[in-house]
Amino acid sequence: MWLKIREAYAEPHKNLSDYWRAYGGWSALFFSPYLHLSLVGAVILAPLWHRASWWDTPISITPSLIGFTIGAYAILVAFGDENFRSKLAGKVENEDGEDSPYMMVSASLLHAILVQMLALFLAIGFKAYKLKTVALVLCWQAWPANFISLVLLFVNYLSFVLFCYGLLSVIAASFTIFRVASWYDRSQDKRPKNDE
Repeated sequence: MWLKIREAYAEPHKNLSDYWRAYGGWSALFFSPYLHLSLVGAVILAPLWHRASWWDTPISITPSLIGFTIGAYAILVAFGDENFRSKLAGKVENEDGEDSPYMMVSASLLHAILVQMLALFLAIGFKAYKLKTVALVLCWQAWPANFISLVLLFVNYLSFVLFCYGLLSVIAASFTIFRVASWYDRSQDKRPKNDE
């Protein structure tokens, strides 16, 4: 039984590893201008996540964003002709063993979907468990109230950063589709127009 459970998780783990490698790993995340803008944007929007029910905003906005990003992913899969897609796919033959442009673009869109899903799940979790209630229980357990307040503030901030990152990932997804469109445009034969 345990072997079957382990086998059931092997494929999702491999998929996650492949995605993370094609995305660029931790360095791609930490050097992302979209993450940096999210960190600053969450500070600017602090009055929004200081409210007790800040999670209603991500819950109402994020599902539409996820739909947009999945639509962008579908466009990528169907974009161009078979010849164009075959040029983008396949490992690059160099000493680095770099992923194909097709996989890197695909990982970029998948990253946006995963960030948005995680932001939505966090918001739903906060709404379900009312973070302040959890804090009161911890205070009752003899934790200093000021410490709990700081922890709550930090958790709210990080969660709102993730929501902002999910919002900005829509821009990243749009630029990804634009990049593929520009590749396709360059791959087409440029025929001179008839002067009739």
